[in-house]
Amino acid sequence: MRRTLLDRWPWLAAPALLAPLVACTSRPYTVTQAGTIPAPQPMAYDGQPMEQAYRVEGRYTATLEDVGPGNNDSGVFVARQQADAALRLRLGGATDLGLELGTAFVAGSDAVRSDLGPRPEADAAWSMQWAIRHSLRLADEVRLGVGVSMGFVDVPVRLSAAATERDTAGVFSLGMVPSWRHDQLTVFGSATLSSEVDVPRAVVVDSSFDTPEVHSAGGVVTLGAGATWQAGGVRLTAQLARPMSGQVASYGSQLDLSIGFDFGGGRATSASSPSPYPSASPAPSGPPSSTPSTPSW
Repeated sequence: MRRTLLDRWPWLAAPALLAPLVACTSRPYTVTQAGTIPAPQPMAYDGQPMEQAYRVEGRYTATLEDVGPGNNDSGVFVARQQADAALRLRLGGATDLGLELGTAFVAGSDAVRSDLGPRPEADAAWSMQWAIRHSLRLADEVRLGVGVSMGFVDVPVRLSAAATERDTAGVFSLGMVPSWRHDQLTVFGSATLSSEVDVPRAVVVDSSFDTPEVHSAGGVVTLGAGATWQAGGVRLTAQLARPMSGQVASYGSQLDLSIGFDFGGGRATSASSPSPYPSASPAPSGPPSSTPSTPSW
């Protein structure tokens, strides 16, 4: 009997047998996503410089209105409650550096569309940012604060109404805060440009897909106004803010509350900076003395 090539070398048939399997496993398919993201916030700053070496802050932000859809086809829930903490170090003069940690709670978050299904099975989205701020003196009681922060946010994402995974995206914010201070009271306004976080509703993937897709999507401006009361190293700040509509969502108005504790000594310049010119010594009172001074030997 005449033998064929396949009889002599049967391994030659392996590519032909594996080709249909490879074609099936590499065929693209669609995964739906739904993730909880933090809402854009106003900069945590009243425009005034730190007066001591260190500051510990706690912050709570509540969204007062329901959110709506943006321009993107996004699968996001927007957190309505956010809690933050920060540790700041005065670098000298009117500049400080801080580490900011944020939590955006999944419970109670608003969907930007009605077909997202259940929320991700997680407690919160987490964020960490480094922030540097500087206060410019414009007049005796008027200052302009500027700040920039950069970091990342870790977002829980539910995939195809099943398992919940997490993915990260880079975030930034840039803000200006004009303020006026009189004694213990500071009144300020703020304008903050910050990046949005987007979770695409549908992602076309192949067999190499193993994590959800989360990314930054442009920027949104948040306008705010508020006041700070400061006494004995304790600072209480309240402001109302409104993020403008973005690509991901149409955000609601916010109430932003924070408390800070200053410690470590070393007071910096406050709203009324000392004059750079030397002051004249006060003239002696009374008539000049006619008694000659006795030299000391």
